[in-house]
Amino acid sequence: MVKTEESNPSAEAMVLSLRAMGYDLSTAIADLVDNSITAHANLIRIDFSWNDGEPWILISDDGDGMSESELKKAMKPGSQSPNETRKSDDLGRFGLGLKTASWSQCKEMTVLTLKGGNYSNRCWNLDYVVSNDKWELLLDLPPLTRDLMLKRLISSDTGTAVLWQNLDRVIGDFDGSDSESMKNNFQEKMVDTVKSHLEMVFHRYLTGRQKKEIFVGEYECEPWDPFLTSHESTEEITTEKYQDDKIVITPYILPHSSKMTELEKDEAQGPNGWALQQGFYVYRQKRMIICGGYLDLGLKPMDHHRLCRIKVDITNDLDEEWRVDVKKATASPPLAYRGELMRIAVSTREKSTKRYRARTQVRPGTISRPTNEPPWLRKKVGTKFLYKINRKHPGIEYLREDADISRTKLNAILHLVEKTVPHRSITVDNNDLNDSTVDLPDNKVEPPQELIDSAICFVNDEISRGKSKQNAVDYVCQIIFPISHPKLMTELEKKFLR
Repeated sequence: MVKTEESNPSAEAMVLSLRAMGYDLSTAIADLVDNSITAHANLIRIDFSWNDGEPWILISDDGDGMSESELKKAMKPGSQSPNETRKSDDLGRFGLGLKTASWSQCKEMTVLTLKGGNYSNRCWNLDYVVSNDKWELLLDLPPLTRDLMLKRLISSDTGTAVLWQNLDRVIGDFDGSDSESMKNNFQEKMVDTVKSHLEMVFHRYLTGRQKKEIFVGEYECEPWDPFLTSHESTEEITTEKYQDDKIVITPYILPHSSKMTELEKDEAQGPNGWALQQGFYVYRQKRMIICGGYLDLGLKPMDHHRLCRIKVDITNDLDEEWRVDVKKATASPPLAYRGELMRIAVSTREKSTKRYRARTQVRPGTISRPTNEPPWLRKKVGTKFLYKINRKHPGIEYLREDADISRTKLNAILHLVEKTVPHRSITVDNNDLNDSTVDLPDNKVEPPQELIDSAICFVNDEISRGKSKQNAVDYVCQIIFPISHPKLMTELEKKFLR
């Protein structure tokens, strides 16, 4: 017979450890929204109040609610094994989310739930747990707390409300000074950061015939679609499916800059900006887990890959295989699919590069200077061809004026360049080495900072002549300095279009 003895963890030590799971406010609230969606809620509200320096956050829904026995189980840490078979629409996994997400932000978490018109409640007060070193729930609610929660319940028959108080991780050590600034910071965090995160993570639940409604305060969440599927210029590439459709991968190429309005560009870059939002988007039952990046495949985000976005759908029975964490904020692909994911990523990035660097026609009526002046002129002399730099090109003329150099001196410099172009070496190299001078890495042919500075000045000049910022940037990139280098485009977009 095996001899054993019980070794229960210290309540104080364990609860303080569980507070350090790595949630931020947005991911913590998203975890509670998961519970509401799993409970078939159609309306979810995240209300909040500064409450004279004692702020609270209340997440309520019109879902199925819980009986008293169900609530007691839900309040228990580790209430469900991750190995248990789940319904296909269950967004949970470890039976920890309600507790760890709440504890990561507050010291007092109260749940009041309605089922069949009867309500039950329980409260975790971490100060009480720590002081007594016992896993004991509080059963009695202060009347004001009970009334607040009952009023916020959306349905009078079923639903659940979770109240966070003593928000020490949200507002930090608040001593009562500079209260107005702290209040504004709290409200901005809720309305801007949290709302944007929910709009991204749950965007597929916020559309369609069975869409959910989510409110942060008085503001309704609007879906942020990273793939711009409703835009006519978005390209959806062939979908690939694996493991009996348990893994579904669909790459997208976003529209070229010239095909989007200023508002569309601003929305398309997402909460984290163009660089971080490119790459893979992993969804577990339509709920976003990964929002951009290249997993751990060793690929780096590049500006000319910014139009590359790849949707990966997995079912919730692949959690362990994909190493989905407790917060549902990270995942890692299994070894068996890394090669396929790399292949799809490389192919989609190549398509993104081609579209990003494509020169599109400038909008009619937006150009006030000649557009038929190529940088180089090709002239046939007998049986040979002569190549000369076009002195009339607006970019050449602008650089001459910017450098305050006479036309005579400029002609001498350009003549030297023309006469020393190594035509034969270029021809031999390209024949022997398969176009060795074409498509060099961007870092090998970066435009000098002086040219970028001149391009910025040129855009400013065009704006002063009445062009919009977008048209001015288009004109400079396509007509004045048509080198199609991502660094030049990035600097101009950063200066004028963000």
